[in-house]
Parts: sequence; C-alpha cells; structure tokens
Amino acid sequence: AAALANMEIFEKEKTLTKIQAKIRLLSQALESLKEHDHVGEIRQCGMMVGIELVKDRKTKQPYALVEKKGMQVALSAKKRGMLIRPLGNVVVLMPPISTPNRILTRMARIIHHSIREAVT
Repeated sequence: AAALANMEIFEKEKTLTKIQAKIRLLSQALESLKEHDHVGEIRQCGMMVGIELVKDRKTKQPYALVEKKGMQVALSAKKRGMLIRPLGNVVVLMPPISTPNRILTRMARIIHHSIREAVT
C-alpha cells in the first residue's frame, strides 16, 4: 500500500519530470569516467548508477573477484566521507532524489578520485 501511495504522489507531483535536470547533471559529472582505463561501462537508470571496474577498458577483461576492486573503491570513498556499495566489481550509486546538485557533483568527484586510487 505504501509503495502504491508513493507512486501516486510521484505521478501527481510529476517527480520524475522535475528531477530530469539532476539525472542529467549526475550523468554529465560521471561522463569522463567512460574514458578511464579501468571503467568498462557506466549504467544509469534515473538516479541509480552502476560503474563497472575492469582490468582493461578496451577488452572489458574483468578483475578477479578476489582482487576486490569494488571494495577498494568503496573504502577510498569512505575516507573521503561518502558511503557507496560495491557489488563485486561494480560500484553502485543511489543518491536520494532530494540530493542537492552541489552534493551530486561532489559525489562524482569522490568517485573519480576513489577509482583512480583503487586501481593504480
């Protein structure tokens, strides 16, 4: 019942339409990661983002799970004040839709630094 009520509010208040600028901002802030040597793919659906870490971007060769690259990125981000969840070698971001733009930009910057630190 709560989920249905939330969906009704989303429709009534046109929430998904209102957050399109935030979705684009997040996408643009992460755009340069697409060229990173150890990012295979960035998948985004609304405010949910999955960043796949790979040994080689060109071949998409994955890291062995025992290398725990996703966890290393998460630990690096934690040192910078941000909690993220790794799922194997995929780093997951799911900021609340109420997140201010300046914080979304900061989150993207932290992810950039954390990936750079974890894979070098």
